Amino acid sequence: VGIENDDAEFGRLTMTNGMIDIVDSRVSLTFDLRFGKEIKVDKMLKVLEASLDKMGFDLEIISADNAYAIDTENEYFKRYIEAYKSYTGEENINLRINAGSTYAKCIGKACEVGTRYKGTRLSLPNGHGNAHQPDENISIDGLLNAMEIIIYSVAELCK
Repeated sequence: VGIENDDAEFGRLTMTNGMIDIVDSRVSLTFDLRFGKEIKVDKMLKVLEASLDKMGFDLEIISADNAYAIDTENEYFKRYIEAYKSYTGEENINLRINAGSTYAKCIGKACEVGTRYKGTRLSLPNGHGNAHQPDENISIDGLLNAMEIIIYSVAELCK
């Protein structure tokens, strides 16, 4: 549809169909687009609308926002990482850019903190817990450890 993009930091743009409905003999499709901060949403939507129009589709935008990502040089982000390292004793952590929207963009100076870290004490057994999959889960111990880390980090950030 003409909006392909591969952002070095974020990865490939994804477009998934979420809902299909038939109303008054018309098929309605709802899509979820996820993309890096290099893309400006208004420009992308113009390209998408023109492409879909050529195929005979109408486009209605329900909501659209530019991508959100906190700068890894941000003071609060760095302090969070130091708090995490201090709490867990782990020095070599693998930061991962989340390829999706997040509540953090509504707060400002915030970043999403996951509760599932492979190779750390929050790990789950193999075969369980990939995000948004049918078997997504977290162990009680993993959830409690995640809560401890978040509470400790917030306390450190408030200093």
